[in-house]
Amino acid sequence: MHDSMDILVRAILIILRLFRYALDLISEVVFGWFYQGKHERLPPIKSQYLLEPANVLAAKIRRREVKSTDIVKAYIQRIRDVQPIINAIVEERFAEALEEAKYIDDLLQYTSKTEEELAEETPLLGIPITVKEAIAVKGCLFTVGLPARKGFRATSDSDAVALLKQAGAIPIAVTITPELCFWWESYNTLYGRCCNPYDTTRTSGGSSGGEGSILGSAASVIGVGNDIGGSIRIPASFNGVFGHKPSRGVVSNGGQYPTAAPPLQTFLMTGPMCRYASDLLPMLKVLAVDHASKLKLGEKVCFENVKIFYMENDGGNPLISSVNPEITKAQRKVIEYFAVNYGVVVQKVELPTMKHSFEIWSKIITTSDMRPITEEMTGRCGEANLSLEFLKWLFGISDHILPVLCSAALNKALAPKDEKQASKFYKMLYLLETQFEEILGSNGVFIYPTGPDFAPYHGQALLKPFNVSYTAIFNLLGFPVSQCPITISSKGLPIGLQVVSGLYNDHITIAVAEELEKAFGGWVNPSSEIS
Repeated sequence: MHDSMDILVRAILIILRLFRYALDLISEVVFGWFYQGKHERLPPIKSQYLLEPANVLAAKIRRREVKSTDIVKAYIQRIRDVQPIINAIVEERFAEALEEAKYIDDLLQYTSKTEEELAEETPLLGIPITVKEAIAVKGCLFTVGLPARKGFRATSDSDAVALLKQAGAIPIAVTITPELCFWWESYNTLYGRCCNPYDTTRTSGGSSGGEGSILGSAASVIGVGNDIGGSIRIPASFNGVFGHKPSRGVVSNGGQYPTAAPPLQTFLMTGPMCRYASDLLPMLKVLAVDHASKLKLGEKVCFENVKIFYMENDGGNPLISSVNPEITKAQRKVIEYFAVNYGVVVQKVELPTMKHSFEIWSKIITTSDMRPITEEMTGRCGEANLSLEFLKWLFGISDHILPVLCSAALNKALAPKDEKQASKFYKMLYLLETQFEEILGSNGVFIYPTGPDFAPYHGQALLKPFNVSYTAIFNLLGFPVSQCPITISSKGLPIGLQVVSGLYNDHITIAVAEELEKAFGGWVNPSSEIS
């Protein structure tokens, strides 16, 4: 009897894998045919300022070599050039930003502070930033694409934005998210769909997709996003930029929407998204404030003493797409680079529980005092009628996007029926956490695909909902993760990898990110030319 059941289970798994493979193959052909010839190219970059890291520009501003107003103007012009193509911006604050930049330029003419004092107190002085619309910027729209919040504006800055402003940064725009941030494609019925700068027929990811797109198109140099299942790392990967999910609890989530109650707050991390790896560290220092010392951000990393572990896939979940061979090839090049250049100890590991990542994440999230999505859909004024909304969607008259309706349905369906069932997934998580702690120790890193494939076509993610498992599990584990662009695929799309380390070892993952940028080039200009 046992043998018969074992054979049946294996047969079902094989069928599911074949179905997953066939669905991915067919959808790629169908979507490719549908979008053929519809790709729009970005205009060339017009200013050299757009090709320098924020920390370099900030140093030039402090030395009075360039003016903040000139840099802000360059980014404003770039946004105007690319916004009609990528639709990443929800609202700009150009006039206010120029006033703030002029104030900084005037201040620098009369201040008695030294360059060193300015660098210590205001490391981002005069640098324009963009902000995910789910993170409040005073006076700006704060709707997260939810029709019930249409026109709603932030009355104060979020904690993250307040810290960045104190450091001298100048917000110039807020960027698009999916409705309620509940999907990994950034579109909603209020502001439309955000496009990938490398191929506008493909998604920019989500939920920080607007940030990823505006950074990847060179219309922003640094930005801030948040991440509860990959919302920083997925769009950073799809748009060829760097994104860092900090260690749990070191950056405040105050002033964001939707708000999350404990323990969801523990799984949600606010962090930097940057075009250049060298900007991750200064941004994290600003965002972490009092926790910066806990993160050892000033500690130098010696790669000869670092141990590298890796997995090339999740172990074979049949519901998740197979890892694209080009991603595996890029990962092997990274492994080889550290082994050859630094003599690093490299070890491939097997963690069978990783194949259950999505199930663990979804079950734990839905049992964490999460407000029902049907309530969120109404702006917390009653509860949406899901059956009616699905019917309205079929006729094209719903105010909500399909992923939110599906998420609301899954929110109810996936919730464990009793505490015993919930505890099963916590035990699996604790097992995985223990295994990672033993493997990583104090100086280990784990290199893992950010996802199994490149950015999908618009709408194609609906057929690949579980692919977020590659990023989501690390929100529960709480470890720091830096997403790093490695190369460009044969389809002209960015390939990214995650660099994971032990709790509070953010300095190690960021050091690896900086090294990978030096070795493999980092961000690649999607415009392919400079005028």
